[in-house]
Amino acid sequence: MSVVSITRLRARSLRFLPAVLIHAVFSALQARKASGIRSAALLKDDWRTYWTRTVWTDEEAMKGL
Repeated sequence: MSVVSITRLRARSLRFLPAVLIHAVFSALQARKASGIRSAALLKDDWRTYWTRTVWTDEEAMKGL
């Protein structure tokens, strides 16, 4: 059975947006390189909110066990 993880990264103000974007992109890239990953995506909600979605083969792969 697959396991899905969804996280939200939201900047409090425009001042924090560059850091949020950097962390969101690196999270998606890091997940794509992990073993046990089925898919990883970075999704934009509004100008300051970004979501990461990862689908894993099982819970052990998600936790890196």
